[in-house]
Formats: sequence, structure tokens, C-alpha cells
Amino acid sequence: MIVEKKQIMGILDKGFNGGFRGKLGKVVSYPLFGQQVIRTVGERHTPFSEKELANQRKFAYVQQWFDPLTEFLRVGFQGYAQTYQGFLAAKSYNSKNALITDDAGFYIDPAKVLLSYGQQSMAAEVEVSSNEKGSVTFNWSKEGPYRYDDRVMLVIYNPEQRKAKFETAGCRRQVGTATLNAGERFSGIKVHAYIAFVSEDRKSRSNSKYLGEIEIM
Repeated sequence: MIVEKKQIMGILDKGFNGGFRGKLGKVVSYPLFGQQVIRTVGERHTPFSEKELANQRKFAYVQQWFDPLTEFLRVGFQGYAQTYQGFLAAKSYNSKNALITDDAGFYIDPAKVLLSYGQQSMAAEVEVSSNEKGSVTFNWSKEGPYRYDDRVMLVIYNPEQRKAKFETAGCRRQVGTATLNAGERFSGIKVHAYIAFVSEDRKSRSNSKYLGEIEIM
């Protein structure tokens, strides 16, 4: 018995004069941020060079470093570009600005990391402390231009243990203080702390600010 294999390789949206969705040969078409884009796919028959292998390792390392912060980055880098935002935009920005390469190898410098990108103003003074078990308190100056309903965004992160706790819509900025309750699993570990501000409708935000490393009680 002969079995005929049928496979849909692509869909013509508007006949032969329009675009397509799916795969045609080595060309794939798919939607991305409201636009239909295409890319080629194919098999590689030559080994990767040392430079290509190094770039692959860097790519994987950056992916792993930022992965626990994905939900935060979707807000922090929302609207970064018309067709480029969220986790991918954050990964691209930090690969260029926070990934350090030296004789010892490569690493992410937490002080250079941005977890939020925007035009809102940052508080002139910000302090972070841990005075209760499993919690971190952020205090910031309340002067400066901002809307009454702007809110604070908070992050604490230990990349070695891949432990992250964050808040994308905390208290209003005009309050001047907020506590992030991380729980007992964070007690006794060191974390990197960041703060940013976002509008109530999430259409605008500030750049994040690195506040240093702190050990949680």
C-alpha cells in the first residue's frame, strides 16, 4: 500500500500577490510585533570557528543570567523600540553594555546592568537596607518631576543561585519607601538590588538604578 504524505509548507494570505505564513523551502515567515518577517533556515556543513563557539557561550550565559528576571524585563523594557522590546531587548542591551570580556573570560557586571529603560527621572537619593529577616527596604527621595500615580519597581537578585524577587507595580513613588518581602529562602544570602519607576499605565518608565550588593538578614 502506498501512503501519500501531504505537508502544508506555507499559507498565502492574499493569493499569489500577498505574503505567506509558514515555511517555503529554506524560508520561514512568522509574525513579530505586528509585522510579518522572514528568515532563512538550512543545514550547516562546516564546523563552527572558535569565535563562533565563544559567541554561543556568551549568548547562553546572558540568556541564563537574565532568565529569572523575564517577567520584570517585560515591563522594564516595554516599548524599548517599535518592534523590539521586553526580554529580547534587555538581553541585547546588556550584552552590549554589561557583558565584560577580559583575559579571564567573560561575565556580567551587575553595576552596568539595566533592568528598566526609559525617560522618566530617577530619584536623586536612594538607600537600601535589610533590617528584618528575609526582607529588603528601599528608601528614596520624593522630590523631582513625576506623576502622582507613578509607581516603584524593585528587584533583588542573586545570579549564582538564580534567586530573584521583584515587584513591577509597587507603591506610589510619592510614598518614598517600600519593603520587598523575599521570604526565608533569601535569608542570609547576598543579592544585587535595583530600583526603577513606572507610570500607572506602564507606558513610560525610568532607567533602573543599581544600588549595590546587600546581605539579607
